[in-house]
Amino acid sequence: MKVLLIRFSSAGDVLLAARTVAALKASGHDVYFLTKDKFAAAAAATGADTVMAADFGKSGELSRLVSWTKKNAFDAVIDLQGNYRSFIIKNSCFPAAVRTASKDAIKRRLMTAFKWFLSGNSAYMPVAEKYLLAAADFIRPSVVRGKTVKKKKTGLKIVVHAGARWANKRWPYFKELLDGLRMIKGAHVTLTGVKDEVVNSPDLLYYKKRGVDNRIGGTDFSGLLGIIRNADIFIGNDTAAAHAASLFGLKCLVFLGPTVRQFGFVTEKDFTVLEDKSLLCRPCHLHGGVKCPIGTFECMRNVTPDMVIKEIKKLTRRGK
Repeated sequence: MKVLLIRFSSAGDVLLAARTVAALKASGHDVYFLTKDKFAAAAAATGADTVMAADFGKSGELSRLVSWTKKNAFDAVIDLQGNYRSFIIKNSCFPAAVRTASKDAIKRRLMTAFKWFLSGNSAYMPVAEKYLLAAADFIRPSVVRGKTVKKKKTGLKIVVHAGARWANKRWPYFKELLDGLRMIKGAHVTLTGVKDEVVNSPDLLYYKKRGVDNRIGGTDFSGLLGIIRNADIFIGNDTAAAHAASLFGLKCLVFLGPTVRQFGFVTEKDFTVLEDKSLLCRPCHLHGGVKCPIGTFECMRNVTPDMVIKEIKKLTRRGK
């Protein structure tokens, strides 16, 4: 069968489809992935056989995609996006089967507005599993849907990914953490990030100390994936880089502040989540936001570098 997955954005959400792609391919299907052009590298990293990049800034792009979909005569279309564009595309080629993933957008909004999960509504299916569920009819029951298994390597390669698109998702102590990681025997640290996201932190942007390779602004997304793929531990904010690390089987430590595990994107199943669970103001924004609503930023400030180092020692069994 020829199966089309549709997920236009963002990079992290595209990467969450990797297990679905793997399961479909293991079931004998040819998998096509339709996404926005700026997330094509992320779609390719999922292992899809063919990636189609859309540029909705061009006139007539939706019509072009409809024509492309009809020409390929897909047997099944799985809509992971759930917007009007994906609706038009998935129904234009008259496939034998159409499936749409549940987004639980209303539940996340209720959690943000009323902290609903505090009343017991905390058991939500992770987004990656929702994607698999949408594709379940086309996946053989015998197919194993696990993560990529990493081979053991000498030394300890750590990727620290600073910054995030949303300002409130940016943990404030990366410089102090780097100073601590340098003290771990055998650790090789690579610092990555988007330059525009750390431009207001010059001590981090220009960090130059022995034992840390500063690659902030020095790679494109494909290059970043290469660095992450060859590491052992990932430390960072809730970004596409974190989802890539999980995809590649790394031990992942991820900071959550304005968003929560119950949203289904960063869960304890795939990540070591670093957060202050005691704060009743969380979650405060669906995506992160740019300013703390109460002006304290405690959700991030309360997670200290010492807490991160302690978790790393647990993961690596290098400490008591």
